[in-house]
Amino acid sequence: MNRSTSLVVGGSLVALIATLAFLASVWTPYDPLVIDTTARFSSPSWQHWLGTDQLGRDVLSNLLVGSRTSLTAALAATMIAMTVGAALGIAAAVSPRWLDGLFS
Repeated sequence: MNRSTSLVVGGSLVALIATLAFLASVWTPYDPLVIDTTARFSSPSWQHWLGTDQLGRDVLSNLLVGSRTSLTAALAATMIAMTVGAALGIAAAVSPRWLDGLFS
């Protein structure tokens, strides 16, 4: 597998996961907050693909809704790190040599 093929496969997987996460509230099969005590600890089935938890909530719905929160936090952390890194890089580029040495 060459580099461009790996890029396409990896990028496609990331795009698929991000799309599923951000559209989760639109198409999740069950409301992730609804408690159904009659379906507690159900094993995976056609109705609940990943089963249910101790309160009878659908695990797949919870997983999809939770992934949106995780991806949003990761995106925010990445943006903050990029902003701080760019500011430090610019400061190191225009500052005296001793300050550049302090950053590296």
